[in-house]
Amino acid sequence: MDHSSKPKMDRRRFLKLSTAAAVSVPTLTALENFTPYVREAVAQSTPSDIQFDIGRFIAPAQTVNGVQVQFGPIYTMFVTARLNRTPTRTDQTNFRQALAVIEQNFPWSASGIITFVSYGRPYFNRLPGGINGTIVSSRMPRLANNTSRIVLEEAVPGPTDVPNATKRSALFNVPVRIETNDILFTIRGDSLTNVTDVANWLGAASRCSRAAYPCPATSSKAGRSPPGA
Repeated sequence: MDHSSKPKMDRRRFLKLSTAAAVSVPTLTALENFTPYVREAVAQSTPSDIQFDIGRFIAPAQTVNGVQVQFGPIYTMFVTARLNRTPTRTDQTNFRQALAVIEQNFPWSASGIITFVSYGRPYFNRLPGGINGTIVSSRMPRLANNTSRIVLEEAVPGPTDVPNATKRSALFNVPVRIETNDILFTIRGDSLTNVTDVANWLGAASRCSRAAYPCPATSSKAGRSPPGA
């Protein structure tokens, strides 16, 4: 790929843009101008069955200013959802079909869309017996050093979080609130348009700027957070 016509970006400039992107969607869009510099074509292959294992679907490591780095997808959006009811078999089928439609319309790569689905404690508590029932506890991994504890535990504020600590800036001096979401969608890609289109579509948006495929049947309320690197 000929990069002679593309603006060059050193680590300092990249970090400055990334920091600005956290508070500015226009700046996020501006980062797309640099994508050809950090992204090479990646041969398609079958996704790994290990969650978050995307090494084969992003550009290989390269040397920038003498430092070897591997750039992940530029944009990451987290979409949380709470279920209105315990899913039925029909809901499960619709959900699988919705994920299949995304993969049919976008390559599973940084140039298309990389999507992960995670489940919270409220989801498992919907199953018979809840998270401590036989169905869940017999299948949930346990800590190696304490087999009485399953690996999925409720989050707690960290030592540097409010109210355990006071921030110097009033902007960040906000008490932590642990939400009760059933599902977390992690949507990643180099195209901000692709990422927002998929998020909107999962939220049953009426239209999608990329493709005219029908919205998935949904029984959830999705709340979007701003995309960030």
